[in-house]
Amino acid sequence: MPFFKDLTSFISPIAVGCIILSAGSGPVSAEPVGPATVDLASRPVSAKALPYIRQGYAEIAKKSYDRAIKSLRKAIAEDKDCISARRYLAYALIQKGQAKEALSVMQTVSKMVPANAFDFYLFGAAYYAAGGTAEAKDCYLEALRQNPRYDAARAGLVTSLTKQHNYEEALNAVQQGLQLTSNEATRRYYASLSKAVMEAQAYQEQQSTSGGVNSGTPTASTQVGGDAVKSAPVIIK
Repeated sequence: MPFFKDLTSFISPIAVGCIILSAGSGPVSAEPVGPATVDLASRPVSAKALPYIRQGYAEIAKKSYDRAIKSLRKAIAEDKDCISARRYLAYALIQKGQAKEALSVMQTVSKMVPANAFDFYLFGAAYYAAGGTAEAKDCYLEALRQNPRYDAARAGLVTSLTKQHNYEEALNAVQQGLQLTSNEATRRYYASLSKAVMEAQAYQEQQSTSGGVNSGTPTASTQVGGDAVKSAPVIIK
């Protein structure tokens, strides 16, 4: 399906900021905290690492992913137990197409703390980018099990199901998302996603009936994961 784009092309980088409290970054601490004596998911970020994390986040917001990756690696060098820095790093790596390295980062995170919804979203995005559509779908489902209102994970699930040609399931997932939100921007986003799934289905059916001749590629404005979907929110509570 040549028109099918990666989910991460329309997930807003600013979404990561919505996760920082849930991700367990907490307030700054000037005191070193040993991993053997504290829960890493709730420990404060060290004062040395925090400037690099802030810099990395600002660079992610500007889509300067190469710079973000460098800043976040510095944060980890200053505080090897900093979970937030590793999560941001995985996100930036996914944006740069370095899916396998992102998976490695997230596997490290999963050994340090119990995986939350954002972690499973990142796992899903990384698996999807690496070509593991089935694994991505399972990760998005787990993210939604933990937080049914996580729209980014639902978008990932819809994208994975569509790529697997499971169009009915994809449309059902869209409807579930619509039922869970009253936010107009989010509803417009789901409407665009629904239209994209239906176009993908029509395209696939046309390919089947025409013997694979590409005569009906959907327009870029309604592609699943297309850049035209600008209002895609990421909500985690």
